[in-house]
Amino acid sequence: MQGILHTLILGLVMLLITPFSQASVNAGPRIDCRKEIVACAVYMEARGESLKGQYSVAFLIHNRSMDSRFPTNVRDVVLQRGQFPWTKRKRIVITDKVAFDRARAIARKVAVLRNDMPAYRKADPTKGAVFFNAKHLRPKHFKKHATNITVVDNHIFFGKRRHT
Repeated sequence: MQGILHTLILGLVMLLITPFSQASVNAGPRIDCRKEIVACAVYMEARGESLKGQYSVAFLIHNRSMDSRFPTNVRDVVLQRGQFPWTKRKRIVITDKVAFDRARAIARKVAVLRNDMPAYRKADPTKGAVFFNAKHLRPKHFKKHATNITVVDNHIFFGKRRHT
């Protein structure tokens, strides 16, 4: 009986301590990626890249939404089948709040720039690219669309935007 009581007390103490453990602190804030899809894409694809690399991902998503080969809104661009592997996950855990806040600010700034196309084009580090891959990969469609090549950090951005 004393062993069972000891186990119950120990279990209760563990339940009280667990919510404050390092694991739950690192779990990060809950983010609704459906509402902040571009910020989530920048965070998931480029959080370890330079600011230019992070801006490049945001611009690429907007470039695609203005291209007749892709969906017309950024949410559908990001969620398009086979484009961003992380979208297959049921839950995205943000482990670096500072990096996510930066991704959020980048996403908002690019969305605002889109309202002024001359400023948007001038600021776009990808020069209108609609495709990108890690530098070490050479996708099947690379040769077909290998125009307007721009290398930013660990990504290659390529393919000209076709206006809708």
